This record gives sequence, structure tokens and C-alpha cells, in this order.
Amino acid sequence: MSIDMRWPSYFHKEKIKRNFLTILCTSILITSFILPSTMNFKNQFVHAQTLAEFKTFDAKMKINKKIIELGDDAKITVTVRDNQGGDRLSGVLVKLATLFAGAKVIQSQSTVTDADGKAVIKVQTSEKDLSGVNIVETTVRLTGYQDAILDLTFATVDTSVPDVQKCDDDDDNDDDCFA
Repeated sequence: MSIDMRWPSYFHKEKIKRNFLTILCTSILITSFILPSTMNFKNQFVHAQTLAEFKTFDAKMKINKKIIELGDDAKITVTVRDNQGGDRLSGVLVKLATLFAGAKVIQSQSTVTDADGKAVIKVQTSEKDLSGVNIVETTVRLTGYQDAILDLTFATVDTSVPDVQKCDDDDDNDDDCFA
């Protein structure tokens, strides 16, 4: 005959396990069956739009001159239409960022399109800016539409610097050449 001897700590551990399982099962039951039936989910969820539900723009950007003297202004026109229906869209946010040559200055501006779906923005250059290629990036944004990003480049030139002469290879004199 054998006697099964167990220590009091064994019974304590078994009781803790049973209590834990009871609490776990009860919380699962409450979470999955009881709690949802008592809540009104209509006001609790927000319906998010997916990219497939967004409309798209037909947006075009033009500049009045491709080469601008430093100190003059460039006029950029953005025209926005609904890509599906072709209607011009008014009230569209047009955000324009210009990165001037040499990454010296970044100029940001924004406006909205008028009744004809057009936004006109002046980009000002300074005589203190560097000559070179400038980049304009435009974001077109309206609720219910997928954002459109457009870009273009234009050049700025400093007309106060005299033209550099080219070497004249017909003569033996190299003093008119610049390295």
C-alpha cells in the first residue's frame, strides 16, 4: 500500500491554475459574446477611404519663361480638372515649393484654384540668388481626390556678369582664353 503524500504548496499551485483558467475563460466569454451585444458600434467606427475610392486629378503646370533674369519673377499657372468628368475644379489647394539653384533658398507658397480651375503663383527671384537650374514642385490636394504632385524646372541667369569669351583658335595668341 502506498500513500500519496503531497505538500501544501502543491494544492496552492493547483488552486492558482484553476483560478487563472476561470478568469481567462470568463474574459474571453465577455469579450466575444456579452460585450459586443451591449455596445452601439454605429457611432464608434470611422469609415476610411481607400485609394481605390479616391478620384484623380488631371493637373497641368506651366511657366511663362524657361529662362529668367535674376531679380525678375516667374509666373506659374496650375490648371486642375477632374480626371473622370473633365470638369474644372475650383477650391483646390495648390502648394508650391521652389528650390533655388545651389539649394540656397526654398520658397513655399500656396493658393486655391479659381472658378476656372486655375491657380497663378508668382515665384520671385532675387539678384542675390545664384544662377542655375531651379526646381518647382507642386502638390495639388482636395478632399476625396488622390493628391497629385507636379514638377518643372527653370533657369535663372545673372545678366550683370559679362559674357565669357571663347578662345579664338585662328590666332597664335592664347591670352583671350579662359580656363
